[in-house]
Amino acid sequence: MKQKFFAFFALFLCTAFSVSASDAPVYQLQPGVFYTNWLVAGTFPNQPAKTADGKKIVRQGFYNDYLAGLGGESQAVVKVGESIPNRANTTFKQFVSITPGIDFDSYFGMQNQVVAYAFAFVEAKSNTTMFLHVGSDDGIRVWIDNKLFIDSYAERGFTPDEDWAKVQLSKGKHRILVKADDNFGAWKFSFRFVGKKEHDKIIAATISDELEVNLIFPTAEWNQVNVTLNLNPPVKEFPVKIQGMWLSPDRTITQKFTVVPGAKTPIPEKFFEMPYCTLTAEATGIPDKKAGISLNIYLSPFETIYSDRAGKINNLFVNLNSTSTIFRLSRKHRGILKYYLNLLASYKNADQINKNIKAHKLLTKLDEAINMLSHKKDYLDSLRGEYTAAYISEADNSCQPFTVDIPKKYVSGVPMPMVVFLHDADQRISDFYKNTNSKIPFFSVQVGARGESTAYLGLSAIDVLETINFMTNFYSVDPDRIYLLGNGMGGYGVWRIGAAYPQLFAAVASLGSYSANIPLQNLFNLPVCIAHGENDLVTPVGYSIAAADLMKKRACPVILNVLKDVGYRLKFAIQAAHPVKWLLGNRRVSAPNEIIIENSYSTFNESYWLKIISRDNPRMPAKAVARFINANQLVLYFENVENAVVSLDDKLVDYDSLLGIIINGKYIEYSAPLPKKIYISKKESIYTISEKQTEQNNTRLYQPGSWQNFYNGEPLMIVKGTTGDDKTINKINQCATELSKWSFIAREMDFGTIPVKKDSELTAEDIKKYNLILLGTPDQNKFLKKINNKLTTKIDKSTLNISGKKHSLKGNGLWLCQINPENQEKLVWIWASENLNFYNSKAEWLKYWTFPAEDPPDLLLVNVPGQSYANAQHFTKKWALDTSGISKIKNSISNKHQIANLSAKAIIKVSGADFAWLSKKDFPKFSNIKNFSAAEIANLIFKDSMLCVCEISGDDIKKLRAIKPGAIYASGNNIVTVPAKTYKIAVIPENLRAITEISKSHLTNVKYINVLLKQTLQQKLIK
Repeated sequence: MKQKFFAFFALFLCTAFSVSASDAPVYQLQPGVFYTNWLVAGTFPNQPAKTADGKKIVRQGFYNDYLAGLGGESQAVVKVGESIPNRANTTFKQFVSITPGIDFDSYFGMQNQVVAYAFAFVEAKSNTTMFLHVGSDDGIRVWIDNKLFIDSYAERGFTPDEDWAKVQLSKGKHRILVKADDNFGAWKFSFRFVGKKEHDKIIAATISDELEVNLIFPTAEWNQVNVTLNLNPPVKEFPVKIQGMWLSPDRTITQKFTVVPGAKTPIPEKFFEMPYCTLTAEATGIPDKKAGISLNIYLSPFETIYSDRAGKINNLFVNLNSTSTIFRLSRKHRGILKYYLNLLASYKNADQINKNIKAHKLLTKLDEAINMLSHKKDYLDSLRGEYTAAYISEADNSCQPFTVDIPKKYVSGVPMPMVVFLHDADQRISDFYKNTNSKIPFFSVQVGARGESTAYLGLSAIDVLETINFMTNFYSVDPDRIYLLGNGMGGYGVWRIGAAYPQLFAAVASLGSYSANIPLQNLFNLPVCIAHGENDLVTPVGYSIAAADLMKKRACPVILNVLKDVGYRLKFAIQAAHPVKWLLGNRRVSAPNEIIIENSYSTFNESYWLKIISRDNPRMPAKAVARFINANQLVLYFENVENAVVSLDDKLVDYDSLLGIIINGKYIEYSAPLPKKIYISKKESIYTISEKQTEQNNTRLYQPGSWQNFYNGEPLMIVKGTTGDDKTINKINQCATELSKWSFIAREMDFGTIPVKKDSELTAEDIKKYNLILLGTPDQNKFLKKINNKLTTKIDKSTLNISGKKHSLKGNGLWLCQINPENQEKLVWIWASENLNFYNSKAEWLKYWTFPAEDPPDLLLVNVPGQSYANAQHFTKKWALDTSGISKIKNSISNKHQIANLSAKAIIKVSGADFAWLSKKDFPKFSNIKNFSAAEIANLIFKDSMLCVCEISGDDIKKLRAIKPGAIYASGNNIVTVPAKTYKIAVIPENLRAITEISKSHLTNVKYINVLLKQTLQQKLIK
C-alpha cells in the first residue's frame, strides 16, 4: 500500500509541475492539487514585541519584509541558490514534501518564533477564476503576483483549507510567495487552488452540524429575551434560511419562526412563566449538509435551578440503588451526572450566567439524563457520535471525564473494536483521535489522563485502565479487539501501560515517543507498531530504533517505520499507512503458550496467566519465563521470585488431567482435578505449589517503590497538621493544597483532587480506607504524634534517629514511607520538618523524582537550605531499616566530581563503550557524602538500570567536548579521537536528546542495554 502511494505521488510530481535545475517550480493550474514543491528560505527572527501604539504584542517577523533587498515580498522573483542580502548563508533551496502539508519542522528543525518563505509559479492556460485555499500553523501571508490575498496572523494548529480567497488568474505564469510563521510547536502550511464546486463542498464541510445560539438578555425592551441563530462558522456562500419552533415543556404550546442567519428572534412572552422552553431549528440551503439545534432555554434563577437538579440527582440515585438490576444503571451514570453537576456549579458562580449558552446546553443534557433515568432508561446508551462520559475514581472519589465516539452503526449487544487514544503533552486530544478513514466501525476513546502533562504516570495511568474498564463494563466492546495508540507523551504511555498490562490489548502503536526504562520484553505476545520522524529533535528517533532492535532480538512482534524528512509532528506524515488501520487487523492472544515478565519496577509484575507476587530481594529485579510445551506441561524459570500465581486457562490445560511443572530444573506434579489458580512459593531455595496462597498476616506486603506506591489507584488522603503558629499552619495548608493536585510526584493534574482533612477531623473509617500523606512534625500533626512511638524510625523532639545517628529536623526535612501502625494493610507517607521551606511542592530536590525510579529510598532526609540529600535508607521485607551489606565509601572520596568520575567509569565498564556522557543534572546534591553508604549513593544516582549505547564520530565527540567539556568521560584520563573514526558512547537514556541537539546529527546503531549499574558503581565506591 505504501509503495503504491509513493509511486502515485512520484507520478503526480512529474505531471503537476516542472522545474529546471535553477528555476522555481512551475505548477500547471489544476483544481484540488496540493502544492508540495517549493523554493524555501529561512529562518528569520519573529520575536514578539509591542506594536507602535503599545496596545498589543505581535510577532514582528510576520510583518517585517526580509526580502526588501530582492525587491520586496510583493515583487521578488527568486531561483535556486538565490541569496538574500544582509542574511549570511540564507538562500532559496528546493524542498519537496511527501505530504500535502509543508512541514517546516522537518526541513529547518524544531524552532520557535521564526518565519520562512516559500516560492513557486502557477501557469494558467486561459483566463479563469479559482479559489485559493491555505492552512497554517501558525500565521500565513500569501502573495499572487503583487497582490496580498491571504493575511492571517494567528496562533493555531494546522488545518488544511482554513483560509481562502477568490482569485482571478489571466492566461500565463503567475508568481506565488508564501510567508509562514511559527510561534511555538508545530510549523507547517498547505496551499492549493480549487474550483467553485469543490470550494462549496469544503466550506460546507467546515460548518458544524449544530447551529450556534446566542442569547441577548436583557434588551432595551421590558422583559424580553432575544435569540440569534447562526452557522458555525458564519458563511455567506449559500442562501441559508433557518426555520424553527418554540415549544413548552409538555410540547402542547408551540410557535414557529423563520429567520436568516444572525437575525434576532424573540422568545415569545407566553413561555416566560414556564420553567423552560425548548428551541428547535434547522438550516436549509447548505449543499449536502444539515445543521440544526434542539435545546432548552432556562429563564429561572440559576441558584434555584442548581439546587433543584442537585436534589433530583440525590433522590434519583437513592431510587436507582434499590435493586441490583437498576444499580448497574446507577454505576454507569454516576460519573456523568456528577460531571454535569460540577460544570453547572462552575457556571452558577459566573457573571451573567443567563447569557452563557453553554450553561443552557449543559442543563438540556442534564435534564434529559435525569428524565430518562427517572424512567429507568439508559441515557448514555441513547447517545451516538462524540460526547463526554465520566467515571468516579476510587483513588480520590473525583469525577474523571473522557471523550468517546460511538459509531452510528453500534447496536448494544453486538461486540465492536475499541481504540484508546493517548494525547501528547500540552494537548487534551490526540492528533490521531478518530483521524482515520477506516471502513471498520470502532469505539474511539480519548482518555483525559487527568491533565495535559501528567506523562501517564501514577493516577493518569490508572485513568487509562479505569476508562477501559468503564467501556468494557457498559458497552459491547470486543475484549479481543482493544487497541492503544499514543503520540509523543501518549506514546510513552503506550509503552508503559502496554508493558505493564499486555493481556488487555490486541495491539498497540507508539508514535514519536520516549521508550527507555520500559521492560520491552514483556511485550513478547503483543504486536507493536512504532513510527518516528527521522528529523525529530524533541524525541530523537534513536529511542524507537533502540526499542525495535531490543524487541526484534527477543522475537517480539514489532514493526518500525522511520519516516524520512519528518520531524516531531506525524499527523499528516503517516496518513498513507495510518496506524489505526494496522491496529484493527489484530486480535488479542488471550492465553499465549509463552510469556516473559521483567519486573524491575514494581508495576510490571503481571502478564496474561502469570503474576509475580513478591521478590526474594526487593532491591533487585525479578524475572519469570513461562512456557506450556504441551497440554498440561508447564516450564517455569524464575530469578529473584519468592511468590507467584499461575491462572490455569482452559486453552492451555485439561482440568481433569495431571499437571507437570518444571521450575528451575526441578519437576513437580499436581494431581487432577486442577484448580483455576495455583500458587508457587519459595522456602529455603525450594519451590512448592499449593491451591491456596501462603498464609499472610494482616501486615501489608513490602514492595519497592516507596512513595510511588501512593499513586497506584488505592484511596488516598492528605492529613494536614493544625498545631503551631499561623505561619506554620498556612505553609502546611498551602502544601496540602498543592499536593492534592498531584497525579504523581510533582506532576499536577487538571481533573481531580486528593481529599484533604485536618488531623483533628481524621476518623477511624478514614484510617481503615485510605493510604495517608501526613504533613507536619509530631508536634504539628496529631495523628503523627499518635503513631510516633510505633514508627520504624521515631521522631523525638524534632530529632530523627537513623541507624543510631541523630539528625535534626530544624534544617532537614523527612520523607518516610512505611506501613500505617494503626492499620497495617495501608501506608503512611510522612512529610516532617521544622523548616517551613521543606513544604514546597516545587523545590529543586523534588524535581529529581518526577519520573519513576526502580527502587527509590523509603526514608529520605533532605537538607532544606542546600536543596540536597542528607540521608537515604531502605526497609527490609519485614519493614525494618535495612542495615545489611551497608558499606562505607572510600575515605578518599569527598566530593561530587569524584563520584561523577566513578559513575562514568561504571557506565563504561558495564556497556563496553569508549565514552560515557553524564550531565550535572544526572547527579543529586549530597549535603555530606560521608553520611551515605555506597549502596545508597549508587541507588540515588542510577534510578534505573537501562543505558543507551550508540555510535558517534570523533568529530561529534569534539563538538560535545567544546560545548559541554565536563560531560564526556573516557576509560583513561586523556580523550583523544580521530575525526572520521566511529566510537561508542553510553548515556543515561534521557540524555540522548541533549547529545543529538549538540551534535546536530543522527546517532547511529542506538541500542538499549539493561545492566547492573548500581552494583557496579557500589563496587567502585568501596574498593
